[in-house]
Amino acid sequence: MEMRPGLFQEQTLKLTMTKELSQAIELLQYSSQELLTFLHDIAIENPLVEIQESTPFDIPRKKTSNTSSQSKQHNWLENIGGEPEKLYDHLRSQILLLPISNIERNVVDHLIENIDNNGYLHFEAQDVINRFGVTEQDITKCVEIIQNLDPVGVGARSVQECLLIQLQRDQHRNELAEVIIKDYFELFAQKSWKALAKILNVKPKEIQQIFDHIQLLEPRPGHIFHHEQTTYIIPDIIIERKNGHFEAAINEDYFPKLSFNVQYEQDLSNVDDEKVSAFVREKGLQWGWIIKSLEQRKQTLLSVTKQIILRQTNFFVHGLSSLKPLTMREVAEVVGCHESTVSRAVKGKYVQTPFGLVEMKVFFSSSLNTSSNEDASSTRVKELIQQMINEEDKASPLSDQKLVNLLNRDFKIIVSRRTIAKYRDQLGILSSSKRKRYD
Repeated sequence: MEMRPGLFQEQTLKLTMTKELSQAIELLQYSSQELLTFLHDIAIENPLVEIQESTPFDIPRKKTSNTSSQSKQHNWLENIGGEPEKLYDHLRSQILLLPISNIERNVVDHLIENIDNNGYLHFEAQDVINRFGVTEQDITKCVEIIQNLDPVGVGARSVQECLLIQLQRDQHRNELAEVIIKDYFELFAQKSWKALAKILNVKPKEIQQIFDHIQLLEPRPGHIFHHEQTTYIIPDIIIERKNGHFEAAINEDYFPKLSFNVQYEQDLSNVDDEKVSAFVREKGLQWGWIIKSLEQRKQTLLSVTKQIILRQTNFFVHGLSSLKPLTMREVAEVVGCHESTVSRAVKGKYVQTPFGLVEMKVFFSSSLNTSSNEDASSTRVKELIQQMINEEDKASPLSDQKLVNLLNRDFKIIVSRRTIAKYRDQLGILSSSKRKRYD
């Protein structure tokens, strides 16, 4: 067969992701705060979109005729909070009062600038030597100056050093505790207390008492000066019980009201300029797909939530322990969409329920076999594990195999020891050997 190069026409059919479809998908997976930010950005770039701010958290104040303008001024002035003190400023104010040389003050000030939000010091000794012309002994002295400041433990270069500083500055110093943290920190952190007790020729009970004391120390001495802006979680869906049934509604109060600026469109349409006309058409189309996408987002959220209510009714009556196994694929099949659509719909979304604010993804969990007629959700199993460990005898904690046996005996739940270990890690619970107490 002869092969020759040439040009040929061929018809193919394929799906193309348009810009509007891509943005609609993004809109669906936005959280409340992300959606609010997106709408404000759109209003800035599109003059046809107007936003009427919604402030559901503002409580209207009752006006009184005898309220003077001066008293009003005092009211809002009193509500302005002072700026919190920063760790750097707190440390530097203490340095100003110390009788140290100018070169020491400069080095200390430079080192303070290299202390992170947790109070730990990070620096390269050679860089300090080259910059200030000092010796390693001078640097060591400057570090000690910082470590004697408040808060106790600041200026440490590791957790071990931080804890040791706090022990050494304790009014009632414990020599054994200092030896353990200084020379046997790794064994202590691994809770190898029997081996440690044998090395130090003490009883495990004494190691336990030192551990309890260490728990009272502050491993992050600088965090009290690190102030993050409070972030409020706004529920996308509100579920309430009405006439014996649970009903879902979109939380409309938080979002701003969108409106179309008809007057602006008319003014621009009267301009005899093709570029202006094209601009108006483009922004008008943008307005249309935004409204359409917002409505589609609303309907998808409601459809998914209604299925959650239907499948997880017991949760809204009895709480988290009554959650049943539910996958996103099951909901997608009923709603009539793809599993990825359900995933985007629940991502970062919260629901206000009779039991408080709940993240939507909590309602979805895999199933575990039971010897009864109903399967158990992984969320319920985790809660049961947490409950049994909270109530266990700390002198003889429950092993993973013991938890397997108890779940099977008391709740008819069949689960492997490996699964128990995995759930324990997800819950941040140590193994039984590390939970043991020697009281």
